[in-house]
Amino acid sequence: MTLGTTTPPVGGTHDGPPRLLLTLADLEAVVRAVGSAHLYVGTAPHLLRAGAWHAESGYPLPGLPAWPLRAEPWWQGGQRVWIARQLVRRAGHVEPSQSAWVVVGAAAGRGGDGEPLLADPRTLAEVGAGVHREAAETYTGWREREFR
Repeated sequence: MTLGTTTPPVGGTHDGPPRLLLTLADLEAVVRAVGSAHLYVGTAPHLLRAGAWHAESGYPLPGLPAWPLRAEPWWQGGQRVWIARQLVRRAGHVEPSQSAWVVVGAAAGRGGDGEPLLADPRTLAEVGAGVHREAAETYTGWREREFR
């Protein structure tokens, strides 16, 4: 798989930082390749050492809070729109010190807002600014469609 990225493809091994995804098509390709990819917004998950904490309560979480990037069976808008929606709704207001990341891991429970918590998460990629712009355009176009 050839992506507009700077590091090895999914499943590749490397000692450097996770690759940077440049287009929404790149992100779609990662989701297709791994299936259970999730979106995490925050500090680089591969750099977290103390684990995740619930912001409101201060309680430790049994996993990293992340949102699924694979469309649910009931979703009729298509995989691309699902991914765009998740990016816009979950990462639309990223703080300057944060980023959006594609991660995988085993489900370890649910967070305070119903999001899956991933145990032993592995960072696959960082979502670049161009992907966010493309996702916003895609999601806006879908929301403005005519219902029939």
